[in-house]
Amino acid sequence: MAPTTALLEPSFLDLIAAIEQAAELSEQRRRHWVCSLRQIAKWLDRPAAVIPARWHSVRISVVQLHHARVGVTAKTLANHKSNVRAALRWLGKEHGVPQQGAAYRRSGRASVTCWMAAYGTGSTA
Repeated sequence: MAPTTALLEPSFLDLIAAIEQAAELSEQRRRHWVCSLRQIAKWLDRPAAVIPARWHSVRISVVQLHHARVGVTAKTLANHKSNVRAALRWLGKEHGVPQQGAAYRRSGRASVTCWMAAYGTGSTA
């Protein structure tokens, strides 16, 4: 008998349960997200209960999926990947957070202006 693996964090299975109970999500969004989570778990050949519900934990495995290997079109696979990322951001309450890098700060222009004035590299216009 195979040993069971218990996660110390939410899994895809926990995320599916949370999405199914979420009243703030439309029925269509819930249906799409749950379908995509199940499909990605199937294509990763892992039970949903052992896949961590964090993008950084599954990113490399998901990015390596190829549409020809899983038997769907490139667009279908891209839609499933996008839905999984959206569901994971929703679980982590990451609304309005940039997906990569740091958020732009308006005060950055003032810093550039001061730096350029100090080192005489020209105008900022």
